[in-house]
Amino acid sequence: MPVQRRPKRSADPVAAASDDLAKELNTAYPDAVIDYIQHFGHIPDVFKGRVIAVDSAGFDCLYTIHGQPKRRELRILFDRVAETIDEAKDMLKAMAKEAHVVLHQNVDKTYVSPNAKKYKDWTAPKPRPAALLSVVWVVALAGALVDDDLLPHSSLVVARQHAGGMFVMEKVLIAIIVMHAVETLVAIGLCLYARVPAKATLQWIPTVFIFGVPSLQDCLRVCVRHAMHRDPVTFGVPEGVLNGDYMKYRRIITDADLATNELSAVDDSK
Repeated sequence: MPVQRRPKRSADPVAAASDDLAKELNTAYPDAVIDYIQHFGHIPDVFKGRVIAVDSAGFDCLYTIHGQPKRRELRILFDRVAETIDEAKDMLKAMAKEAHVVLHQNVDKTYVSPNAKKYKDWTAPKPRPAALLSVVWVVALAGALVDDDLLPHSSLVVARQHAGGMFVMEKVLIAIIVMHAVETLVAIGLCLYARVPAKATLQWIPTVFIFGVPSLQDCLRVCVRHAMHRDPVTFGVPEGVLNGDYMKYRRIITDADLATNELSAVDDSK
């Protein structure tokens, strides 16, 4: 690839937006940053990385390798000079896609081995909690809505009176409905985030509303499984976490790392 010198920042519209572009790459596309360094820098044992500057000719990175905390610098060039910020973003996206396909071999995740464990996107509630919640619903509905003369036995009338009468039972029923409605909204949000199939999502709505927390726990397990199988490149990182431990897990050199003594030296050997 021909050598391209860094253009002057004042004359380079891409370099003028360098800080914003670098922050976006480090926070929103941390996996792509590691892929850039591994693929275009030919550094397979990279441990952490960070984009520090972007201009019309390419971008600069810091990285560390496994077992060596010293930071090193790397210059990665575009295949052509970017005239605008949008053109630079398009080239960065294309490079991220190329690196991801090469490094991760574009594995077809839809294939399922014949011997693989079969997972269900929706499961019926277990018998014991289902029976318990059914009793709770029957008691709450009967206590709040059924008149004394319609109850099948006089002992039930006495029991309701000891519990506080129909007024108290109505409050209990409302509380149950509100709690289960909140749990249902949580289940819907989890299913949408994890991209659970629409059919299973629609099945979880009445299941969680009727059976509450036990079914919400089952729904959560399904959502976690779906989220873990999503392409890691699609996972975004919220703004404002560049200084947090979460970013360290994502293998990005953080602001806190830059301030530590153990990473204070920079090696320009690469």
